Amino acid sequence: MEVKSILLCDAATPHPDGTFSLLRGGIDNWNLQSFPAQIRFSFVVILELLSTEVGRTHTVELDVIDADGNRVLPQGKIPFSIPIKMNVTHYKWNLVGSLIIPITKAGKYSLQLGADGHNLSSVGFQTIQAAQSPLG
Repeated sequence: MEVKSILLCDAATPHPDGTFSLLRGGIDNWNLQSFPAQIRFSFVVILELLSTEVGRTHTVELDVIDADGNRVLPQGKIPFSIPIKMNVTHYKWNLVGSLIIPITKAGKYSLQLGADGHNLSSVGFQTIQAAQSPLG
């Protein structure tokens, strides 16, 4: 199993044909006026599996980690299974979801992805204290 891509975006919608739509993809910074705060975003993870990995249930594990290595949310576990198809050697599965994350301070964070207990990939993002306008 291999992660082909992880995209952070404003919104994402899965479609029955295995495709997805997304709005404003490629987000990796949030300017926040004050802390604590919450950020909301959607994500799309594109996984590729070999023919030996289909026909059984797998579990994807999602973690949001802060710069100190602490979980910001409880770990998410998502089971999935892809049916076997004749004459297919590589399979694709898209995980599409949304998160609301409590942010206590400016800094670096990461969305980490694992499957069946093995770490696969991650994508980093950061929160920044927005510049305050001078009083005047």
